[in-house]
Amino acid sequence: MERQLLHVDQDFDKAMNDQNRVEICRYGMTVDYGGKIEKHDEEFVKINNQYYPKTSYEFIVR
Repeated sequence: MERQLLHVDQDFDKAMNDQNRVEICRYGMTVDYGGKIEKHDEEFVKINNQYYPKTSYEFIVR
């Protein structure tokens, strides 16, 4: 599967609905191999009971 960087709410919605595994990166390095998106809003993404600010991290579907 090709990497897909999640940018807009529709990307996060699709990844959440498709139950894709999402990797969390910062400064080009993997912070967490992640999991499924539990929920998200304009500011945060919740994965594995952790909240990640959208402006501080990259979220990648692999």
